[in-house]
Amino acid sequence: MDEANQTTNGEYYTLSTGGKVPSGAKMAYMYVLIRGNGGIGAGTIYADLLNFHYGEANSLGNGSFEDYSNQSGLADGWNKVAWGGAVETIAVLDAWDAPAGSKVQRIQARNIPDGNYAAIIQKIKVEEGKTFTASGRFKIEELKNAKLQYYIDFLSEPGKYVGASIVEATQTTNGEYFTLSTSGKVPSGAKIAYVYVLIRENGGIGAGTVYADLLKIDIS
Repeated sequence: MDEANQTTNGEYYTLSTGGKVPSGAKMAYMYVLIRGNGGIGAGTIYADLLNFHYGEANSLGNGSFEDYSNQSGLADGWNKVAWGGAVETIAVLDAWDAPAGSKVQRIQARNIPDGNYAAIIQKIKVEEGKTFTASGRFKIEELKNAKLQYYIDFLSEPGKYVGASIVEATQTTNGEYFTLSTSGKVPSGAKIAYVYVLIRENGGIGAGTVYADLLKIDIS
């Protein structure tokens, strides 16, 4: 079971839970519900991209980008952002060398000004003090005055940052995928996190093209 007791300021975010199927279990009922909590209750929620799977726990939704139901170039469950006038072009591609499944997410950016970036982003729920491990597989085709970052911002509420975890790469990968990973403890006071794959300016007007797949965050 996972739950939330605050509004999300107009944004979608990911709830997740994991564990072992109890001994003897043969079926399960899955609910999305609004429960009374301290009085006569009321609420309005919107739900999408629900899934149940066996295997490793993952707090990210659609971290392998296999779910793609629109023509926006952006995999289901993700958003995009570009700052400072950076030009971002994204695409979900069928790829023979995809590390998982058959699809990858391409992030391409041009004209990234000093101190700015272009990214894909997902908001998730976290709990302070828990241990997290984040990893992903990336292929870097081009970086010019730029670097790739797998970046997690931790917040107590929207606009109130309490910490970050960042891992980065600054070189192309000769057509191969490689793993970036980071781990640690969720900072005190953190309740939500923004998870980014971003191309950040690094020493001039930046540009880059990267491919991402098999993004995971395990929180335990």
